[in-house]
Amino acid sequence: MSDTIPSDFGCSWEEFIREWCCGGTLGYSPTEVTRVLATLKRLYPADVKRLTSKSARGLGLIAPAVELGRLLLACEGAEGFADVLARLQKGERAAYSEFVVVSSLARLGHTVRFAVPLAGRVLDLGCVVKGVSVYFEVVTPERSDASAQEQHSADQLTATMKKQVSGCRVEIEIRTGMNAGDIIAIAKAVQAAPPSEWVLVGSLARVRRIDFGKALPPMFDGDGAQIVVGGERHLQGESTSVIARWESSDARAKRVFNEEYHHFAEGLPNVLVVEATAIPEGMQAWPTQMARLLQPGRNRRVGAVAFFEGGLLGPPEAIRRRWRVLMNPHAHVQVPEALLSGIESLDESSWYGLPRPERLVAA
Repeated sequence: MSDTIPSDFGCSWEEFIREWCCGGTLGYSPTEVTRVLATLKRLYPADVKRLTSKSARGLGLIAPAVELGRLLLACEGAEGFADVLARLQKGERAAYSEFVVVSSLARLGHTVRFAVPLAGRVLDLGCVVKGVSVYFEVVTPERSDASAQEQHSADQLTATMKKQVSGCRVEIEIRTGMNAGDIIAIAKAVQAAPPSEWVLVGSLARVRRIDFGKALPPMFDGDGAQIVVGGERHLQGESTSVIARWESSDARAKRVFNEEYHHFAEGLPNVLVVEATAIPEGMQAWPTQMARLLQPGRNRRVGAVAFFEGGLLGPPEAIRRRWRVLMNPHAHVQVPEALLSGIESLDESSWYGLPRPERLVAA
């Protein structure tokens, strides 16, 4: 093993254990570690350079690197791999999530391909399950909870906006964390926005500016508590108000679903996969929220939604993932049971001290 492990991680297996594991244990076999670290160096040398250039060492650094190597090795043979690797190297978290799904499907014995063209669209993934072609979209929502730091950013945004506009009402629905550059971008978008129209600012936020004398629609279109400023109920007066809020979990789940839904074609078994790692209570709240969207007369293209989240747990330390399936009994075409039960078999909730999540079936 000492002659196969990349020299970046030590001259011998013993040195690797001593320097990188710092007395702890990895939840991967020595043979697997040497193989996947070599794969990581071959396919993603910049990441190895980034990792080894740091003075920090420990399981918290090396275990995720080993896991990434495992994903790359499992996915390398899939059609379309090179393009997804390029996206990963550019920092796209969604590319990592796609690797997780493809490697997981490969573990179940399915042959998977990336970027599947279909009816003028391109689906993220596709695989064949017992002769049935199944299509996947994979989404990776960013964290969007109102932590103390994020609330501070919202306060900064509100203060900035009040310096930039007057005689209007500004509504800002924040969808991700923000930095100083994001605040500037949102402020510029508000100034340039057509009056009374919602405008998207990338994935950061949506904004609307109601100018003096314009009709006042319900705040955030009536979604949530309403605020009346200075007695204004029907027309915007000379006062200036800026209302910033975090997108609610329920509204966020619905938006994410709707944004992905249009990619699917009717008459085929389709699966939406949501990485819930960055969503607070995502494995509990989002399945329930999305289940409400799957109704006998609505959203019947999606046969199932699969949720997963991952974390470093042990000992021995490794990336462990939880999985949960939401099935849509109203779908035009059902997803093969072999696939759904296979996904559920991947669940590692026991490492979290939790029972395996039960399958949720839309009412």
